[in-house]
Parts: sequence; structure tokens; C-alpha cells
Amino acid sequence: MRTRLFAGFVAVALITAVIITAASYFLIRDALLSRVATNANTQLLVDVEQNGQELQQSTSGQTDSLIANTMAHNGSDGVIVLITPHGTSASNAQFSAVDIPRSFQNAAQTHVVQERTVINGTPYVLTGTRIQSAGPEVYLFTSLDSEQAILTELVTIGAVSGGLALLGAAGVAFLATRNVLVPIRRLGHAARMLGQGDLD
Repeated sequence: MRTRLFAGFVAVALITAVIITAASYFLIRDALLSRVATNANTQLLVDVEQNGQELQQSTSGQTDSLIANTMAHNGSDGVIVLITPHGTSASNAQFSAVDIPRSFQNAAQTHVVQERTVINGTPYVLTGTRIQSAGPEVYLFTSLDSEQAILTELVTIGAVSGGLALLGAAGVAFLATRNVLVPIRRLGHAARMLGQGDLD
């Protein structure tokens, strides 16, 4: 009986810790991703508004590269990839049009679109659109490294908290089972004594 009570206390503590940790993880993850996506969307629109006309008037890939670098250094906090009649230009040489899924590129022809993607093991929010119907395409890769670090730390904290909860539950279970079983054993002993005719 002691083993069952002990296991019950520990199981309740474990389930509670898992539920709380999982709920916190998903709530914080969604909040972080929503914030990054909103900021990326806003920044891309600002970049297009400030540099769109110059980009449309560009006559060379070299100018496109300069514009991509300007966009990246003007608050985008990410990597800019431009697809124009002159080719592909990026503010970071490690990125190219190959990193943009074809389905995403097609969707970006008519409006601003976003999705999460992973490049070389690093998660990004990819935001993209096209300037006018036949104009240049602008894509912004926003790294999720810092958000991933926060989530990893949250999981670590959850694991430590769960371990402490289990230790606490084990202590409570030990005391509870002792307080419950001792009186029961005394009652059982008293019942046996009464059955034997001992009324003392």
C-alpha cells in the first residue's frame, strides 16, 4: 500500500510538471514567433517603401547588391535577397534564390507572405513580396537563433523544475504515507487484540 501511495504522489507531481512546462513552452514560443513575424513584415514593407523606386530603376546587378546591403543595414536585422532582371543579389553571400522555396516565391508574386524555414541548421522567418506585378522580388530572412536559445533555456528550466517537483513530491509522499499507514496499522493491531478478547 505504501508503494502505491508513494507512486501516486510522484505520478501526480510528474504529470503536473509536464503539463505546466509544455503549456509555458508553447505559449512563449507562439508569442516569440508572432513578434518576430510582425517585426519582419513591418520592416520589409518599410524597406520596399524606402528603396523600391531605386530598385526598380536599377540598371545593373552591382546596383542591386548595393541596395540589398542598404536594406540589410537600415534596420532589417536580417538577410536581404533580391531577384531582379539582372539576377539575384544578397546582402549575405551565403544566401541565394535557391534558399527560397518555389511555392513561396509563387505566393509572393501578389502579396506579402511568410513562412518558417531552416538553412544550414539555423531557423529563419522568411518574408517576401514583389514590387508591382512585374517588378523586383524582395525577400527578408530573419534569424530565430535568439528565440531558439530562449526556448532551449525554458526547456532546461522546466526539466530542473520538474526534477525539484519530483523530489518534493517524494518527500511529501513519504510523510503522507507514513501518517496514513501508521494509524491504519494501529487500528489493525487494536482490532486483532479485540478479536483475541484483550480489552486493555
